[in-house]
Amino acid sequence: MNIPTTIGSVDEDKKFDKKGVIRKMSHLERAFYQIPGLKVTMVVRLEGKVDPVSLQTAIDRIPQKHPLLGAKVVFDADHTAWFSTEEVEKPMLSTMKRTSSAQWFSEFQKMQAEMFEPQRYPMADYRLLYDEKGADLIVMVSHVITDGTAMVFLLRDLLNLYADPQLKLEQVIPLPMSDYMALTRPSFTNWLTKRYASKYNKQWRCSPHSFDQPDYKAINNAFWKKYTYGSVFLELKGQQLNLLQQKCHNHEVSVGAAIAVAFLAAHEEQQGAFTGNKRVISIPFDLRRHATRPVGDLFSLCVGTFMFPFRYKTKRSFWGNARELNKLVKKNMKRMNSAYMELEYFDATLLDAFNVFAYPVVKRWDLINHTENLKRFSQDTKNPAFKVVKSYEDKVPGTLFSNVGRVSIPNTYGDLKISRLALPSVINENTNMLLVGATISNHLVFTMAFAEEVDNREQPLTKQFINIRNRALELLGFPETMSPDPFL
Repeated sequence: MNIPTTIGSVDEDKKFDKKGVIRKMSHLERAFYQIPGLKVTMVVRLEGKVDPVSLQTAIDRIPQKHPLLGAKVVFDADHTAWFSTEEVEKPMLSTMKRTSSAQWFSEFQKMQAEMFEPQRYPMADYRLLYDEKGADLIVMVSHVITDGTAMVFLLRDLLNLYADPQLKLEQVIPLPMSDYMALTRPSFTNWLTKRYASKYNKQWRCSPHSFDQPDYKAINNAFWKKYTYGSVFLELKGQQLNLLQQKCHNHEVSVGAAIAVAFLAAHEEQQGAFTGNKRVISIPFDLRRHATRPVGDLFSLCVGTFMFPFRYKTKRSFWGNARELNKLVKKNMKRMNSAYMELEYFDATLLDAFNVFAYPVVKRWDLINHTENLKRFSQDTKNPAFKVVKSYEDKVPGTLFSNVGRVSIPNTYGDLKISRLALPSVINENTNMLLVGATISNHLVFTMAFAEEVDNREQPLTKQFINIRNRALELLGFPETMSPDPFL
């Protein structure tokens, strides 16, 4: 491996130890770098008295097993990004006394708007709200290095270390997922995509731009000046969840498919059917399950995505629609046609430009406290980054649906017990419905996330999605659980 010897965008003259470099950041990972709203989050409700000092000790040790949780990002002179453990500052657990069961959400919203400093700290934040009876633990990690399944591994390993501080850890090397996958077969589509990327790469290299932390900060601040994180929960537990599972079994559909169709049907009834490309559903899936060799509990970004159009058919029964969606998911899973893998064909700095900067400088320029660098970029109106982002903007799906499913980890660790696990979705201002679910201890939690406009105190999207969630519960057969509360 050819390891760089300089950190380009940080300090051209500063050397870093090659021993500290873990590996290069893939383009797929880089596509999630510093984009507002793209943090993978875990909210855990714990029963039992939590000791913050012991939890901090566990956080300090977790990189021994999962190195990316203790890594920063460095750039070489060619703007290639690398993960490194050299001179990294440790993440600190922030703590506060819990005063209500809903307090976690305001803290969660604050954490969403806070930027990571990837060139100094690991891209992970930990916050604990606790009292004598239990605690709410919030963990946010950049999507660059994690996915929903990895967050479950992190929870299990953190609590194991908390319960047994002397526990010996075996490192899981965080190789990029591409190292474990079968080679892509040559195809006309791949050839065409490479030609498309090559054309824009050539144009870009005639007028390149590179970006630094102040540029990312300007975009982040502008996004959270306009939006706040909104969320509505759907929860079923105990007998309710058992009943839903039995219904799904009887109709030969997965629980995830039934819930997705319930939300789509409710949205169509109350807001109208999705049209055009918004009919497309994006479904992330765990690439660990499709690796050519065992990967272990790999903490890394290991998500593929497939997309297909789907529309709820009102002339068909609810369960008939659920069966159709279920069949489409299975069909696409067999094809392993992962969307966005074409990002690997683009120049890294062009990827940064169209993935992070081009859209907001056009759509949100009046809110950006622009840097001189961003100003120069915005004036380069013929730059290919703006052409690429326009073509991608037209392809954004209307719904993203992901279900981690029943997590196969213990729910008890020493004196602590997990009573609820939620994985609130990332948010994207151009995707109408973002749903993520997980189940632990016979307690299912699905979250619907969205970007609520800050200046609108009426919170119209929150009210709209509460109504959609309630109608979804009714369609699933649980009208007694309907509530005006977003978190039930």
